[in-house]
Amino acid sequence: MAVNRNRDEAEAVESTVAQFATTANRQLKAAGVDTEVMANRAGDLQKMITDEIAARPFQALAAAALVGFFLGIRR
Repeated sequence: MAVNRNRDEAEAVESTVAQFATTANRQLKAAGVDTEVMANRAGDLQKMITDEIAARPFQALAAAALVGFFLGIRR
């Protein structure tokens, strides 16, 4: 029973997120933003970040720890 309830909740969340994404895409296009170009740039940025982390894993870990520390202090 709990599995079915979780599955139903997951499907409801997925539907809500899909509706939000569709609405956001429509509004961005109405504002003159080319969402396909934006998605390509986001993909390029993700690849660049992944490459930097692979090239300098200890620096990436230190940066993540520093960000986590400062976020922890703010609480």
